[in-house]
Amino acid sequence: MSRLSPQEKLEKLQKEKAETLAKIRSVAGRVAAQNRKADTRRKILLGTILLELSAANPKFLAWVENRIAKLPEKDAAPFQGWNFADAAAAAATRAKEREEAAKEEAKKATKAAAAPSSPAPAQAGAFGGVPASPRPNTAPAPGAPSAQPGRVPPARS
Repeated sequence: MSRLSPQEKLEKLQKEKAETLAKIRSVAGRVAAQNRKADTRRKILLGTILLELSAANPKFLAWVENRIAKLPEKDAAPFQGWNFADAAAAAATRAKEREEAAKEEAKKATKAAAAPSSPAPAQAGAFGGVPASPRPNTAPAPGAPSAQPGRVPPARS
């Protein structure tokens, strides 16, 4: 193994530094993207909560509509032609549907947990879908006479 000259060592370290910085930028970009997605998701969920709350509380609905009316023109533009009360009612309907679906799933899970397990259905046999009968145990019990053809077991008294 040959020793590197100081110049070669410097070049090698600078190359490693550039590669490390590229990795850092890549990971930082992924983290930033995850943070943006989480922030967007939070805003969507908060909006849904506000819509549901507005449907349940007329005073809150009026307060939100008043706040929207006071927004600067560029911020109010997305709300032009949009009816907050209708959106709130639709959100409340969706929330009620989600609650009912969750209750139904809970009932199904409770029934499934309480139901006794049933045996597996019989498998079809070789002859036209007739279920195969289980093969009886042909080995005699210990101490019992063997059932050989042509031999009559002794009578028990």
